[in-house]
Amino acid sequence: MSPLAFLTRPERWLKAFHKHRGTIAAAPNFAYELCVRKIADADIDGVDLSSWRAALNGAEPVNPETLDRFAERLRRTASAAPPSFLCTASPKPLSP
Repeated sequence: MSPLAFLTRPERWLKAFHKHRGTIAAAPNFAYELCVRKIADADIDGVDLSSWRAALNGAEPVNPETLDRFAERLRRTASAAPPSFLCTASPKPLSP
């Protein structure tokens, strides 16, 4: 999926996961936040994410509240318990 396709309609990511029975996904924190903010309940009605086992979050600072909101959103609207999150925060820039 192209970054532009995801940014314009993030529900496509979850629908692709449903279609292909994905098990692991990796994304930066903003991707999970975008899903929480932009996806309407009707957009993922009937999406089955029960195959999803692990969600990796990294490449930028990880916000635990984002992960909580994303997990709660999946509990309410998708046919699945939320995946386990594996988080890695981006390293601090090196000072000269």
